[in-house]
This record gives sequence, structure tokens and C-alpha cells, in this order.
Amino acid sequence: MNSLDAVISETLHGDGKINKISEKTGMSKSTLYRYGLPPQTSGLDIPLRKLAPILRAAGDYRILHKIAAECGFLCVREPRVACLRRDRDELIGELQKNAADAVLCAIVFFDKPGNSTFQNSIEALDNTQRSAVGVKRVVQRRGQLELNFN
Repeated sequence: MNSLDAVISETLHGDGKINKISEKTGMSKSTLYRYGLPPQTSGLDIPLRKLAPILRAAGDYRILHKIAAECGFLCVREPRVACLRRDRDELIGELQKNAADAVLCAIVFFDKPGNSTFQNSIEALDNTQRSAVGVKRVVQRRGQLELNFN
């Protein structure tokens, strides 16, 4: 099973998610179950038009992140709320923490390369990039407001 198949299986088969997804999307449980199996067995590929509703219903976007990563892209959820001073401090603190974690994980990986240290490094670097893009989005939004009213 390749890594995308594994992520699809975890997203659909984990923690009784098939029932939840079926209720929210109206798709049959048997079809959802087969979407979670590798296509080379008795599984089915998820049609592109059904992917977004499945991800929203599952509340799990690892499939989207995996596909983006395989294509050389990074998925980042945009911040949903206006940035108040408290929010700004939390965003900056999160970016700083994620960047520090990424540096530590990279050092550990370079000192002791292995699957575990590799995965930790990739995850920490992705978290840093997501935080940075979130801060960038808030800065852009804030900059537009500041520039439009000054």
C-alpha cells in the first residue's frame, strides 16, 4: 500500500468515520469503505467531485495535504477570524514555536537520519510553513486595511 492509499484508508476507516461521512454526504457506507481500499484490490478511486465533501464530512484533510505534497505544493488553512492584538501575539508565538521545533527536528535528523526523525522533520517544517503563511495572510489583510484608510 503506498502512502497516499494509507492516508486515504486512515481518513475513511478510522474511528467510525464511515458512518459520519455517510450521514453527512449521503454516500453509501459500502462505497466509502471501498474508497478506503487500495484500487489494486477491490477498492475504488475517489472521484474528484466527491473528495471535498468527504474531507469536510470527515473533518480530516490529510488526503488533500498528501496530494499537494506529492505535487510539490503546501496546503495551508487560512485564518478565519479578524486579527485582534491577542490573536496577533498568538500567531507570532505559534510561528516562533513551530520554527524552533523545525530547527530542532532538522538537527536531530541530520545527526541521526532515520524514518522517524525524517517524518518528524517534515511535519515540523510543514507546520512552520503553515504558520508562516497564516501570519502572511493576516499581515496582507491588515496591510490592505491600513493602506486603504490612511
